[in-house]
Amino acid sequence: MKYCIVYQEGEQVTETYSEVEADSPQGALDQVECEGLDGSWQYEDDADGSGCYVDPQRSDRLYSARPLSYECAACGAEAPIDDIAAVPAPDDDAEWDRLSLHHYDQCEWIRTRGNQITV
Repeated sequence: MKYCIVYQEGEQVTETYSEVEADSPQGALDQVECEGLDGSWQYEDDADGSGCYVDPQRSDRLYSARPLSYECAACGAEAPIDDIAAVPAPDDDAEWDRLSLHHYDQCEWIRTRGNQITV
């Protein structure tokens, strides 16, 4: 999967790496040399598939890894994370054609328009 790595201190957010290929958010963070990161920072998984290292001295200071892609449960293809934000209406052919570009042929999720129709 691909991850975006960002550094946040208070309200200021800085993208440090736009695409890092890894098996997990922690793997992505561990691949890059995050400035100031030492053994005392604590790793935390988030429910949305992201993860972060938090400075134990200042909880407003962290490095996080946000997924840019996901693995389709139906076909196993890696697709952009933005594709799962909203399932298009079953009759929105243009949007389903666009989404199909990121899935394998005969993907059940695409064929059933996100399980909204039976085929």
